[in-house]
Amino acid sequence: MRDIWNKSSELRIKEWRSFRESLDLLSFEDVLKSVLNFWSFAPFVNNYFKIKDKSSIPNPWELLDENKYDDFGKILGMFYTLVLTNNHSAHKYSIQIVKFSELDESVILRIDDDYVLGYEFDKIVAFQDLPDHKVCSTFNEENLEIYKLR
Repeated sequence: MRDIWNKSSELRIKEWRSFRESLDLLSFEDVLKSVLNFWSFAPFVNNYFKIKDKSSIPNPWELLDENKYDDFGKILGMFYTLVLTNNHSAHKYSIQIVKFSELDESVILRIDDDYVLGYEFDKIVAFQDLPDHKVCSTFNEENLEIYKLR
């Protein structure tokens, strides 16, 4: 799956769908590990997305078509991957822009009140292990209107 990022947009979207379908057979922890691994190979571009509001956030197909991912883009890709799998409904996912200090703003993917992706590279972090932080913005299935994508 590492070479998916060098393929045409159409092939990337098809392979992403196959990847999502392959997650149906895994335990939830293995799903999270697989999603982290998959998105860790996406091409990284510094400060690509200028997120002012939800209308500036690309849908999954636009995201894969552009094929440029900063921290927000990779978290968004993980979010879309998880919510567009067949077994997503047992969990609640949200993308949060958080501040750990005045100068330290990060984007994380929160899963239920249990896990966080994106706080440490390629690691699943227990939510209770996060340092104190302030949530600046939250994007979830409702305000990103994921139901329109199904």
